Amino acid sequence: MNGLTSLRVTVDVRPSVAGIPVFKHVEEYLAAERARFIYLDPIEGGRETCIIGIAHLERSRDQSGNWGLWEGKDPLPRPFSWPDIFPEALQRTAGGLAWVEEALREFATAATNVAIKREEDYGGRPAWVISYEFRTVGEEGAFTIWRTEWIAKDSFLLLRQEQRDNDPFGSRSLIVRLYGDFDAPITIECGQQAA
Repeated sequence: MNGLTSLRVTVDVRPSVAGIPVFKHVEEYLAAERARFIYLDPIEGGRETCIIGIAHLERSRDQSGNWGLWEGKDPLPRPFSWPDIFPEALQRTAGGLAWVEEALREFATAATNVAIKREEDYGGRPAWVISYEFRTVGEEGAFTIWRTEWIAKDSFLLLRQEQRDNDPFGSRSLIVRLYGDFDAPITIECGQQAA
């Protein structure tokens, strides 16, 4: 996946706590140094974050779906550089298994109980379905995260990821990430700038 020039990830966060709705967001990556994250909050409306190099812009959306003006935020401490930001995690052919987010990487254990569960067709592509687990930390203490991933057999691209955890707070019982638009034309606009 390090060789990609663009990628779109659609994420559903399905809480286990009664009364909390499903949260959705979209992540778009355009190599090099551009990313956009659109968070759709069914209660508060949402927000959009845009990153170009170290520039960091955000805008909010109200409950009616109207976007506000772009606001500059504190610059990032170093230029954003997807996909090289997690090279060891994304290099599956070199032994990497998990797309471990930057925030988790320093606090997570290595993957354990790694297994190929089966082979299946996923969206017209032959894929391996693998599973693994690791432990990470939270405000309530350490907890386990279990992941199942669908990996394209022909390219080793991550196509789908399902994550469950036993976080004592219980607000993230299932997260589903769908990976797609590999190397597709993606335009990332931030204020007056576009790529």
